[in-house]
Amino acid sequence: MSRGYGAVTYEGSLEIYVDEWKKIIAQSPNRDPLQIPTFDISVTFGGDGVAPAKDTLRSAEFLENPLEAKQGDTKMLVTIPLIIADIEHS
Repeated sequence: MSRGYGAVTYEGSLEIYVDEWKKIIAQSPNRDPLQIPTFDISVTFGGDGVAPAKDTLRSAEFLENPLEAKQGDTKMLVTIPLIIADIEHS
């Protein structure tokens, strides 16, 4: 699959614990998270007295593998940049 880049580009990032990122790497094709096929991400948000809303980030891809943690630093957070094809608002 290839991705074309038009006039509108959506970008974001995902912040997770290093140990969770290592699990993603372990399950990735060739242990490379940049080879994972595009995927959707559901995001639910709201607040006190506000009904929750849900958006879906369509065809997301990881842009880089920023893992630079020392061995044993499993509670450290890592930020992974994403590119997103579209955002579906509910």
